[in-house]
This record gives sequence, structure tokens and C-alpha cells, in this order.
Amino acid sequence: MKQAPSDFFPASHQPGLFRSSAWLTAWNETWGTHPSTRPSGDAVSLSSGTTLEEMIVRTRTYKGSILPITTAFPLGLSTREMPSIRSEYFFFCNEDDHLSKTITRYLDNALQQSWDQFYIADVLRSSPTYHLLLQAAKARQLGIIHAEIEPTYAIDLRQQDFTTYLGNLGKHTRLRLFNRRQHLKKQGPVKVQNIWPDRTAFFQLLNDFHQRRWGKACYRGRNRDFINLLLDRSTAQGYEVDFSVMSVSDTPVSVVFDIRYQGRQYNFQSGYQENYCKSVALGTLHFGYQIEAAFNNPAIQFYDFMAGKGKNCDYKKKLVNRTDEFATLLLVRSHWLKQAYKLQSLLRRT
Repeated sequence: MKQAPSDFFPASHQPGLFRSSAWLTAWNETWGTHPSTRPSGDAVSLSSGTTLEEMIVRTRTYKGSILPITTAFPLGLSTREMPSIRSEYFFFCNEDDHLSKTITRYLDNALQQSWDQFYIADVLRSSPTYHLLLQAAKARQLGIIHAEIEPTYAIDLRQQDFTTYLGNLGKHTRLRLFNRRQHLKKQGPVKVQNIWPDRTAFFQLLNDFHQRRWGKACYRGRNRDFINLLLDRSTAQGYEVDFSVMSVSDTPVSVVFDIRYQGRQYNFQSGYQENYCKSVALGTLHFGYQIEAAFNNPAIQFYDFMAGKGKNCDYKKKLVNRTDEFATLLLVRSHWLKQAYKLQSLLRRT
């Protein structure tokens, strides 16, 4: 039985990993001094005593290489100018009766600073945050642009067991996720283990697999520093890290990187050896082991694939029993920029 859409991200899971102090602190220490920030060298423009959750970053770009645009956004998010690791599920801290006051106070404080547009990515459309944010923006005569609408995917573990879940999958998906375990075992003994805290070995495997498939490493530069700081902060605060490595005859063939926090298991990254065994989809099969373990863990209610698609197909859609949508919003303050967006919208329709 499926839950109501508003239950996709329960209140007990909020504000979630991406608005946690571990995430925001790690982001501020690695991306807060990025040269794109304005004023130069400062990550934020804020009054003293402002919390990390309330901090605002400002960057300047040019529309048409001529007109300067100052974009503000909440600390911790990824933007084109500051491509940090994607931060999903934007929530304000208290999704309760005081949420409306929290959002209005946040916007009013933001409006005391100078910016042309305010960027907020990955707001869950079924959440009170989304609806109250739009309401508050309209009341302040901010233009509202839905820059992107994108599905997000998860498996609700609460209403069924792993066997029932498998039975509800399509035949071919079930084959790839579970039934072909025996095919892989014909190649040699199969072992799935969490090698945390061996970051060096795990990230070397993950980066190698990504380099071969995508032509670049998964974590590098600031994002490598960020993820290491995040792991330092999060594990100190009780989060659980799963560096899952699937090996055949003691040779790693697939990796999955998950973090468990507040009843939710977030799937961050995965990678596998391509063309290892033609009859086996290594990545999907490895997910089968991860999902089965999540079903068997009473502390986890959702296995969360989040947004994004695979290289060749939307594999997440076939594996999950719950979906929702993210909205990426631009709250436009500048009069001329409002008119520019209107013109842009008209041109797209013609």
C-alpha cells in the first residue's frame, strides 16, 4: 500500500542529511572561500549570530556577457559557478506549525542583502516548505521561476518485506536485481562487505570505475576535500557510512557508497567493472544486496536513490516503489531580470 505523497520524506527524517550541521560545516570549510563568492574572498554576507542554516552565499555572473546578475542561494547548495556535490531535499529546519514564520523571517533577512535573484534547488514539491515558500515569495512580489522539475526516487521499506518487494518488480528488473546472483557465483565466490573506514581503498576503486565509464574521477579537488570532511563530521555525530564492495574471488567488481541518517539510507554513488560478465548487470545486482540489507535493518524506513538518471537508461524508476518531484526555484527580485525571463519564456513558445 503506497503512502500519500506528503509522506515521501517524513518529518522524522527532516531536515535530512543535506541540511545537517555536518553537511553545512563541511561545505563552508571547502566551498566557502571559492573565488566566485561575492564580496571577493567571503563565503557569505550575514549579520553576526546567523546560523549555518540561515547563511546566504552570493555570486556574480553576466547575462549575455554584458549585464551583471547577483545570485544569492542558501549555503550548502551546488550551482553552476560553484559545482559542489549536489545537495538535495531542501527543507527549512522546522516542518511544523512555525514553518511559515521561519520562511518569512528567512526571506525578510535575505531581502536585506543585495541580490537580483535567489536560487533554491531541489525543494520537494509535496512538502510544506515548497508551498509556503511560494506563498511568501508572492507576498513579497518576487517573481517565481521554476528553473527545473525533476523526479526523485526511493524505496519505501515500511509496508512490505524484501520478498514482496521483489514480487512487485517487473520480470526483467527482478532478474537483474536478484535472480542472476547464481550466474555471478559461477565466476567465483561472491562477497559483499562494508570496508569503512578504509577511505583510501574505497575511493580509489570508485574513482577508477568512474574514470573508465565517465572519463573522469568521481571525487576530486574541492569535492574530494568536502566528502572527507563530511565523513569526519557525520560519523562523529552518529551517522553510519556504508562503503560496500562486491568482490568475486576477492577481486572487487562493484562499489556502492551509502550514508544512513535519521531513518533514511542515501545512495550517494556507485561504480562497477564494465563488461565483466555479459549475463550480469553488476551495478543493479549490487543494489539488490544493498536493498535487501536495508529491508532487514529495522532502523531504516527508506532506501533513497534521489534524483538523476543512469548513463543509458532511467534504471532508478524501475527499482523503486515511491517517486516525488524536486523543484529548482529562482525567486526574482530585479525588475529588468523579471522582464528578461518573461521574454525568454515567450521566445521559447514560438
